[in-house]
Amino acid sequence: MDKASVLGDAIDYMKQLQHKVKILEEKTKKRNNINGIIISSSIDSSTTPIITEQIPEIEARFCQENVLIRIHCAKRKGVLEKTFAEIEKFNLSVVKGSVLTFGDSFLNITFIAKKNEECNMNLEELVQDLYDVVKKFM
Repeated sequence: MDKASVLGDAIDYMKQLQHKVKILEEKTKKRNNINGIIISSSIDSSTTPIITEQIPEIEARFCQENVLIRIHCAKRKGVLEKTFAEIEKFNLSVVKGSVLTFGDSFLNITFIAKKNEECNMNLEELVQDLYDVVKKFM
């Protein structure tokens, strides 16, 4: 191989690497385009035992057409059903959901939902409505 062909191959390889860097930077920008909101209450466990003060914590995040909803609340009958119904009111289709019990008295609920075409929602409204629904059970 002569010097010119080695140099040409090196230039081509550098162009390929620059193209890969550009693609990875675009993917990183898309990943960082996630909006979220959390409503919670801070409980000072030194003054109030956590079992007597069971205030829900609700988190929602958008990522393109997907919505991640996490709820940590007291374990009460009907909380899951009412929460699911409230999510459907916002024209969201639940793709996946999981419910875990945390001890005997708490639930950790996670939903992944997809926005429907009619979905015109505000993240703050969604979280506040879910908070109001869950708070009724406390």
